[in-house]
This record gives sequence, C-alpha cells and structure tokens, in this order.
Amino acid sequence: MERSPYTQEDVEFDVLEVLRGGRVMSTQEVIQAVKRRLNLSAADRQRANVREQESKVDTIIANALQDRRRLCRDGLIERVERGVFRITAAGREDIANREANVAATQPLLDKILGDTDLD
Repeated sequence: MERSPYTQEDVEFDVLEVLRGGRVMSTQEVIQAVKRRLNLSAADRQRANVREQESKVDTIIANALQDRRRLCRDGLIERVERGVFRITAAGREDIANREANVAATQPLLDKILGDTDLD
C-alpha cells in the first residue's frame, strides 16, 4: 500500500534540515534538496493543479517557505530577499530540541522494543 502524499507539515522539518548548515538557498534549491530527502509517491509526483509545470510536492515545499506559513511566521527561517531563504537561530534551536526529544525517548524505545529488528 502506498503512503499518503506529503503535506506541508510533513516537509517543514526537512526544510529546516536542508537550511541547517547556514547556507542561503533559493526556493528552487530548497525544493530540490528537500525532494532528495523524501520518499516520493506517485501522488507526490503528480502535476500540481495551479502550477502545471510543478509537481504537487514542489508546490507543497514552496508553500512551506511563504511568509505567512509557520516556518517564516514563527521565525524558524527568514527570507533574505525574494525567493532566497536561510535558517535562523530559532530554527537551529527547533532542530536541537527535536534531537534532544529523540535522544530522551530512545532509551524507552530500546526498552520497549528490545532487540527487535525493524528492518
């Protein structure tokens, strides 16, 4: 069974990870880098309804970069100039908090799952 298509919320962390190194990137660079990180389904690759030259996932990633969306609105990324973005200190802190949460829950998962091989 194929998974559901990605949503904007699904790609936000990947956007932060792509910008994590502090490099300033254009919208197209972010889209391409995020797409390389994702396991895209056929539904993700379908043509977008509004922007026919883009796939649905391209539009979803581009939408995540918009000023009114969470990443910019909450100050996790900033627009340096039109179509150019970088991560902020708040964005790096968000990544660090996520990593700390994963590290804190890992021992519990290890205890629950034991030596179970999930691959």
